[in-house]
Amino acid sequence: GLHSKMEEDNIRKYIFKGHKGSVLCLAHASISSLLLSGSEDETARLWDLRTSKTALCLLAGGEVTSVAFAPSATLQPLDGPFARNNHVYTSVDNSVFVYDLRMATSPIVQIDLRQTLLEATEEVNQISCSCRGDLWVSAADDSGTVHVVHPESKRRRVLRHDSTNVAMAMSAVFRPKRRDEIASGGTDCTVHLWDVSKPRRPISSFVMERDDVGANQVCNPPMVHSLAWSPSGRLLAAGLGDGTIGILRIDGRKMTLAARLREGHDSSIATVLFPNWSTAGNNHVLAQDRLLATAGTDGSLLCFDLGKSVAGDGAVDPTSLFGKSVVPLESSINQVSLSEDAPPNMLFGIPHEKKVNWMVCSGNDDSVLPATFFVADTSNDITAYAIPMR
Repeated sequence: GLHSKMEEDNIRKYIFKGHKGSVLCLAHASISSLLLSGSEDETARLWDLRTSKTALCLLAGGEVTSVAFAPSATLQPLDGPFARNNHVYTSVDNSVFVYDLRMATSPIVQIDLRQTLLEATEEVNQISCSCRGDLWVSAADDSGTVHVVHPESKRRRVLRHDSTNVAMAMSAVFRPKRRDEIASGGTDCTVHLWDVSKPRRPISSFVMERDDVGANQVCNPPMVHSLAWSPSGRLLAAGLGDGTIGILRIDGRKMTLAARLREGHDSSIATVLFPNWSTAGNNHVLAQDRLLATAGTDGSLLCFDLGKSVAGDGAVDPTSLFGKSVVPLESSINQVSLSEDAPPNMLFGIPHEKKVNWMVCSGNDDSVLPATFFVADTSNDITAYAIPMR
């Protein structure tokens, strides 16, 4: 069920209870107000945000390390009392499974309802689905490999993020507005941009340099833990093991460093994402590219304004989106000076206080919980923070 508590700053907090083990991963589908979670308790759960209860419990037979919804463009109309959103993907150990939820006949979905979509080499860290054109599904794994499959034709591609098999591929995400491009990041502190149709070598690569600014940066190499594309597909954010965030700009076929955000987190970054919160009236291609959200293993959630210098003149100033009550919280979060003239800077932070495993957010258009962060951590619960918008 759902317990809400009003915060002094009007950020509403909700807790989703149901899992019996730590929640490892999340996915959100704004189009149908559904949340998907995977846990150490060997289940994935589909939450209907309209009722705040588990709609379906998917038995998985092992820890669920990543989950994903099929893109909305591929979905068919639903029927049946338990039908929800058609296809979802889960990873258990080195396997990626697909569940056709139209076949569900009870709230507990048995293992025999799923099909194996692909077998990776080692444990899967992240599943991703292509954003447009034909559906491709990828799995980044511990062997430093990104496996990509075309579910309809069963065509396979293998992208070797680290050909020496020393580094792990921690994240791989398909680029928006491009059919066959995907970025991968790993423990070799490197980001690669790939064309799935030409899998032998990356289009472009970028190595994150070790930083010697603070103690955390000196001790921890900038391994790439999480990647996220801006909605325009022009910027790529990389959450790094030293607590910094690298912002890469893609110009043609080359990746260059547009910014390195060094303040705010004091341990590794678990998740980076670009919230899709701009108002409907602004359709500029770069409108959504200025607002970045990050969650760290230090338990803090931060929102950054990347500024015009990074995101471009067409991007919406994110300070215009939030209600006046959203201010930096006086807390354990390292306060960043909010300089008016020189973004990137930190807009506000939420002291979540538990080590974050995964974070997703709903769009501003979600009918139930718009502009909301959903956080999985070392507890058995999922926490949601609804941010007041203008």
